[in-house]
Amino acid sequence: MCVAPTGSAGARHARKRRPGGEKSRGAWFALPVVMSQKNVEIVIGKLATDEALRTRFTRDPTKTLRELGETGLELTTGEIRALLEMPAALLNVLASWVHPRLQKVAFKKDQQEP
Repeated sequence: MCVAPTGSAGARHARKRRPGGEKSRGAWFALPVVMSQKNVEIVIGKLATDEALRTRFTRDPTKTLRELGETGLELTTGEIRALLEMPAALLNVLASWVHPRLQKVAFKKDQQEP
């Protein structure tokens, strides 16, 4: 049986832990990228399942993304640009594939400008 010496760099790296006891999977600076990707997924999911949000996004995508950012869904500049380049038709196709029970129904008053 081969065991790495206790003082080796590999053994020290393997014992690194994040706050909360999780094992480290890389540099600390990589964590915000993971969170941002999660926020992109949340935004796309909301756009696919929330008819009123999708309508607002189609009418004024920049304002809608800013409002989502104000709720805590922070996005990088590149992610915002990429979302702004998504064709509205793509979001409608995506929404059409989501089961109706998972959709958030929009009433006419929900789709009006605030």
